[in-house]
Amino acid sequence: MGEDFFAYGFPIFGGERLDPRVLWGAFQTFRHYTSCLTREADKRPYTYFAGELSIPCPRGLSGGPVFRRDRHDVLLAIVTENHEEGTEISYSEELAIKDGQKNFTSTKNVILYGMSVVAAAIENWLVQEIPI
Repeated sequence: MGEDFFAYGFPIFGGERLDPRVLWGAFQTFRHYTSCLTREADKRPYTYFAGELSIPCPRGLSGGPVFRRDRHDVLLAIVTENHEEGTEISYSEELAIKDGQKNFTSTKNVILYGMSVVAAAIENWLVQEIPI
């Protein structure tokens, strides 16, 4: 935990693909993670040993490498998805009645973390499936 990382990819913002970018942050924790994404064949969620990233990962970064800041040749993880946590801090609700219609607005803060699959946890699969 706390180790710095760089993540490399081609993020997409507002529907527009950007030039290659490097994003950086720190691993917040490592844990077994159950994804909100499911397998096509049996609709079961993916589960893997994950490195939780201190940054949200923009669309287009998924599948990109996560590596050491000073060692670009050492793969630490592969970006997979974002994980969203709601929090009750600054929670507010509004109910307005206008012309007999009820309008309800709810706001809460959301914390967004990037997730990555730790390369060491899938090393055997990588060696077997990806030719060198």
